[in-house]
Amino acid sequence: PVISDINPIDACGYMNVAVLCGVNDIKKSDIKSPADIKRVFSCYVNKINNIQAANKKAHVYVCPLLPTKCSDLNRRVNFFNDLIFNELLPFNFGVTLVSGFGCLIDDNGCTEEI
Repeated sequence: PVISDINPIDACGYMNVAVLCGVNDIKKSDIKSPADIKRVFSCYVNKINNIQAANKKAHVYVCPLLPTKCSDLNRRVNFFNDLIFNELLPFNFGVTLVSGFGCLIDDNGCTEEI
C-alpha cells in the first residue's frame, strides 16, 4: 500500500492512529529528486491533517521510514526522515514519533543481512 490508499475516515473512532509511510512511496521510478520526495512528504502530511480533521480526538503516531539494503534508496529514506524530524514534528503537536528501528541498520546505514 501507499499513502494514497489511506482513508482518513477509517481513523474515526480511534484515539491513537499510526500512520506509516513506507519505502513503496519513495521507491517509485518517478521519485528521484529532493523535490519529488518533498512532494511525497506533502501528501503524507496532508493525509495526517485529513485524519486529524476527520477525528479531532485522534493522536497520530508516525515512524521514520525503515532503511533498506540499497544505498541509493537509503539517501531518499534519509531525506524523507529528515523532513519528518524538521518539518512535521515541530509544527504538528498532535503527532508523536515512534522510534526504535535504529537497531536494524549497519555501519553503512543499510539493513543488515540475515
